[in-house]
Amino acid sequence: MQILYATAEGGKHGHIGLIMEAALYRTPYATPVDPGPIPMFTAGLSGLARQQITNEFEESKRIFLNHHIMDLAIKALIIVAVDSVYLEEKRDRYNGFLAVTARDIMNHLLQRYGKITASDLMASKRKMGEIFDPLVSIDLYFKRIDECVQFATEAEKAQILQMAYYVISSSNLYTDACKEWRRKPQAEVTGVTPKPILQLTSIMN
Repeated sequence: MQILYATAEGGKHGHIGLIMEAALYRTPYATPVDPGPIPMFTAGLSGLARQQITNEFEESKRIFLNHHIMDLAIKALIIVAVDSVYLEEKRDRYNGFLAVTARDIMNHLLQRYGKITASDLMASKRKMGEIFDPLVSIDLYFKRIDECVQFATEAEKAQILQMAYYVISSSNLYTDACKEWRRKPQAEVTGVTPKPILQLTSIMN
């Protein structure tokens, strides 16, 4: 039963597989199949065999219902949170959203309205060019960096980190922290993921 549960419900990842792309989810999320209204038996089965089939049926039914109820709940949250004008293409004239899943709606929103435009990229670069205000919490600056990283290519992420270090170092407010940063192994401070940002944050705090 534990194997069935882990396979059908994503194991440690749980029901997030209902809306997350397979490439990001990593562990394949197997959509449970409705086992039907009652367990099916073949002629001549022993009482023990019938009980085992019944137990497997009940577990499969539980997993399927959990999946279905969770999908309905997530779908309802999305429909409430998103302006209806962006969902009209997925709404059936007679059945509404009955025939679509939460993932169907998320894929629709990402494909139609979640694309990064040239203006988004330009706005991101303008944010990085803004002067660091020493009167404002540095956490806000790190948040700005994180937002810019989301729009960056793998090569641009390293440039963003270098620019962030230069801006902070030029403020002359975190001299000791910047020295500690420079003493870090090169691999840690030239990575192309947000991790070095978090390391720099820990030094500043």
